[in-house]
Amino acid sequence: MKNLLLTNSSANQVHELLKPSSGFGSISSLCLTNSESSGAVAISLYIEVPSSIGKSLETFYILRNTVIPEGAALLLDQAPITSFDNTKFGLYLSIEGSSDSVSVMIL
Repeated sequence: MKNLLLTNSSANQVHELLKPSSGFGSISSLCLTNSESSGAVAISLYIEVPSSIGKSLETFYILRNTVIPEGAALLLDQAPITSFDNTKFGLYLSIEGSSDSVSVMIL
């Protein structure tokens, strides 16, 4: 299990949830909770294939510009999150607002 509280210091900040080949293993669920008390939070969750020499990063969005209302949580417990291969991909979260906060629990 991995628990994170992520707060932006600037708009559209990217947070690395799982580094490629970090050895975390399979994910059974991921919970994203709006930690703001002043409104909704917009997020994007995606995986990236690390770049090879001469190749650019490949990005695959799981969620894009998804709004989590104040006081709400979003639980992902089915594919594609449960079939995410951490040996090949990194998992990233982009939070759109400049000082928004999101709590992340990875099981």
